Amino acid sequence: MAPTPDVPAATLALLDPSAIGATGSAQSVWVFGTMGVEPVHDVIVAADGRTIVDVIAVQPGGDAPTLTQTPRYLLHPVHGTPQFVSFPPLGLLLPEAASGDATRAALAFFQRYPRMFGTWDAANQLLVDDVIAEPVGRGMKTVVMRQQMGPFPVWGAQLRVHLTGPGHPVD
Repeated sequence: MAPTPDVPAATLALLDPSAIGATGSAQSVWVFGTMGVEPVHDVIVAADGRTIVDVIAVQPGGDAPTLTQTPRYLLHPVHGTPQFVSFPPLGLLLPEAASGDATRAALAFFQRYPRMFGTWDAANQLLVDDVIAEPVGRGMKTVVMRQQMGPFPVWGAQLRVHLTGPGHPVD
């Protein structure tokens, strides 16, 4: 099993919404840096820890940070992992989706975002149960996976990734 990466340290900050193109009054937020993961991002989370406010790409060489697409999600009230994650309005573009291999693209998502679902070793933890193709014309595929730790299944850990087509964003 791969070693578990360190959880990034959080910094409590005051966010002026105009800095991210939003309106409203300033709010307390937690800022998590994703150092050691490329590309480098600062993830801004509401002070209560329930909502991602924004994700800011940090450019090498000190260039100005740029806003990225903020995922929307619903957290499970008991264990705190996301029940659903969406990247509106365009989805999340993964280079692996260009291969046309739905399973490869789905695994790439969990390898790229291991903290989101606890998939530190996606290649060994996730088993594909099914790949469901939508009716012709929509081009959408759903990859259904289950998580396990060694030979033991993780109870209730079924993961689904919806792909809109080869080279297209993941939703």
